[in-house]
Amino acid sequence: MRSHLTRRVFRHILQNEPLTHTQCSRRPISSCLHRPRLVSNPRNNASVRSIWFLPAKSKKQRIRPEDYDPGIEELTENETRLRMNVRPLPRADVLRALREFLDAKFHPAPNVEQDVRVVDTQVKPLIAAVRMLRARDEAGGPELEFKDVEKALNVINLGKGRKPKELAELAKLLYEYVKERRPGGEEFSHDQTGLIQYYKQTDFPEKILFPYVKLLGSTGQGLEVREELQQVIRLDRDLVTHPKYWTSVFYGLAESGKEEEIRPTIEIMRTLGFPYHTRCHVALIGVYTVRQDIEKVKLWYKLQTDDGQYADDKSKSNARMGRSLKVKVLRLCISKQEFEWGQPILNDILNGNMDKIRWDLVLQWAAAMGKGVDEVERMMNVMIREAKDENMLPDIETINCLIEGANAKDDAYTAERFLEMGRRRNIQPNALTRILQMDYRLKFGDLDGARAAYKELKANEVEENMDVPVINKMILALCRQEEGRDIDEIWDYVLGITERKASFTPEVISAIAILHLTRLEFAEVIDLLNVYATHLQSSDRDLVRTALLDFVLDDHNHITLSWDAYMILREKFSELDNAARQRIMNSFFARGRVDMAVHTFGHMRQASLSERRPTAAIYAACFTGIARCRNLPSIQVVHNMLKLDSEVEPNTQLYNALMLGYMGADDPDQSLEHWDDITYSREGPTYDSICIALLACQRSLQGEKVAKEIWARLKRLNVEISKEVCLAYAAAMAAKGLMDEVFETIESMAAITGRADAEVDVFTIAALHNASHLIAARASIAEWAQSSYPAFWKTLNRKAPRNKRDPDAKFDVRKLGEPTDPGPESTYWKWAAIAAEEIPEPEDEQFAELQRQFLAEGEREGEEERRLEEEREREEEREIEKRREEKGL
Repeated sequence: MRSHLTRRVFRHILQNEPLTHTQCSRRPISSCLHRPRLVSNPRNNASVRSIWFLPAKSKKQRIRPEDYDPGIEELTENETRLRMNVRPLPRADVLRALREFLDAKFHPAPNVEQDVRVVDTQVKPLIAAVRMLRARDEAGGPELEFKDVEKALNVINLGKGRKPKELAELAKLLYEYVKERRPGGEEFSHDQTGLIQYYKQTDFPEKILFPYVKLLGSTGQGLEVREELQQVIRLDRDLVTHPKYWTSVFYGLAESGKEEEIRPTIEIMRTLGFPYHTRCHVALIGVYTVRQDIEKVKLWYKLQTDDGQYADDKSKSNARMGRSLKVKVLRLCISKQEFEWGQPILNDILNGNMDKIRWDLVLQWAAAMGKGVDEVERMMNVMIREAKDENMLPDIETINCLIEGANAKDDAYTAERFLEMGRRRNIQPNALTRILQMDYRLKFGDLDGARAAYKELKANEVEENMDVPVINKMILALCRQEEGRDIDEIWDYVLGITERKASFTPEVISAIAILHLTRLEFAEVIDLLNVYATHLQSSDRDLVRTALLDFVLDDHNHITLSWDAYMILREKFSELDNAARQRIMNSFFARGRVDMAVHTFGHMRQASLSERRPTAAIYAACFTGIARCRNLPSIQVVHNMLKLDSEVEPNTQLYNALMLGYMGADDPDQSLEHWDDITYSREGPTYDSICIALLACQRSLQGEKVAKEIWARLKRLNVEISKEVCLAYAAAMAAKGLMDEVFETIESMAAITGRADAEVDVFTIAALHNASHLIAARASIAEWAQSSYPAFWKTLNRKAPRNKRDPDAKFDVRKLGEPTDPGPESTYWKWAAIAAEEIPEPEDEQFAELQRQFLAEGEREGEEERRLEEEREREEEREIEKRREEKGL
């Protein structure tokens, strides 16, 4: 009997694919979707799906393309071309792409949970397109129409909450275009009468003006809205009679914090004949209730409204809005413990006939004031006795209000008691109850309790994805578990969101991406970012980008894993700034991978935008890093890049790093050539330059000549010589065995520097000894130190001992304790340490061992599967033989 398992094993071996098993700890998460049995049927395993909506028709993992909104790729390319000062896309293509984008936002595909907001990362391409299309085309090309502007203004208003400020610029461009060009109304004259006729014929106030002022208000530009409304009213007061136009003014003033303009705005409205309507008051206080700003609510809540003066006013509608506002304010008072100020508002609501909403509010108010569960239950009994019909009886909404109040106070015990009280009254929990239950249990780290609540939640019907936020919290809590993390469980929650095409929070996206990276599932990370990262606001993208950046910089991760994570970060977050890229480059240098660091620098060098290209400071950091790794080919590659870079003007800092780089790469002669560049530059050398040049003289064949020239020039120009420069010159002489000049310079150091404290210390002796390459020179220094400074010599040998069997052994000045001038933290020792420190060992062998362990684990799993299959085959053969014997065959 042929084994399907054996065939599958050999197929994977021939295709160089890993073997996975249901209990394999390194198995990709996506394999959880189709759990293979021990005996695997090729027909059943013919398709594998990624968890990020990736339909695959073969076993080989395919990467889902980035999920951009229709048209936005062309608009982004056009904006990039304009920033690079190259030819933009054709006008017709830009208009077509803009219309595709607007149609996709305004009419999203059915049965797809899609975020229809215009995110701030899409605003710049839209602004560039509108500016391009606003200009008249002399060739008679296509132009924006009235319906395009109307649709665009409505699209940028989609979504709730405050809008990105960049959208205001886009709205102004569109609005001014309609006012100036009057698309669809060219027959009207350009005087005031023609403008009024155009406004009325096109229904301008409703189709253009209202979405425009609404957008400006949501971006906090209330004063601009007020000014525009006054201009329209001067044309014709009848164009803006509805209070909704003025609502945007108060919304914008509250958003921008310009409360001092609220009362003047009300006076302007009354002067123009527009009373302060309840709708405006609700908008004003609504901003502060959303912000949870109780002080501003207390300040403006009692403003008097002028209702009943609009032709279309309905007292019942105003009453509903007023009562809804009071309920919101009271709930804010509950959360902020402002019972004394809120009590009159509660009394006002309770005047009149009691209904279900009022009773629920009374119970919630009592619980917030500290009434126990038993007291609240007695009040509920009163509520039941006074109920006139079944609609006034307590139900699950009543229980949910009480649980919300307890949850706001972080009182999980009371919340559970309210839930139990509902059970005693035979009030069955609904989806919101389970969501609240998961929420307060997650707050206190009760994952088992949250799991139980989630199981109950799945049995309820959930409306409008109201459970998505708490499921995001659950996924985040599971991903952050350090021990006992169950990948299958995380996948179950992830699948619950992805199947509905709902959204993850940026924190959850970051956590899942890091989880994939730690499991070496790079295709899954790319799929995740392709699906979600393109629809995030820039602030949310910053969170994800920072999490990936921290993962790349974490030296506990293997270097190859960090490199793969960096490549994903670079590809999916092109906005990664140079400061972050420089940190990545420096981390690779610190870990001994000069090749990866230089590649990272090369990626900056290849950037198409000038702000992404390396500056002189980044070139200097790269040369310094190469100096630490002492890699001559790398320094030559980057130096050639500098020669071809017309945007970078070399300065002294860059030349210093270049000298250090060549010196670290054991090419001191090339290093000294750049000393000549420094001396002839406009900026001139610094003390760092002098120290580095003298360090290079220690290693150069004829370095003593250059060192003497530098020393003579310093004296001739009467430059103030520091102790560090004096020590560097003496070390250069010691390296060449010129001991007479060494001792003469050291003994007269106080006179040369003009400082009485410039005396010989342990660091001076260590510098001279470490710089000497000749055995005779080191012997002379040791003899001089023992005879002239025996205490310092003993301290040096005791605290920073060297291997006396090794003639090239040096003293480790880092072990000498607190530095003195010039100690280990001084300029001389900083550059000397960079030039002499050991190269970090690459981690390739460690990663290779990790890979071997991973493959061995897969092989063991495969062996176990084969063994079980062979046992099953033998059992089947024994059964067949037994049946044959029974039949006498």
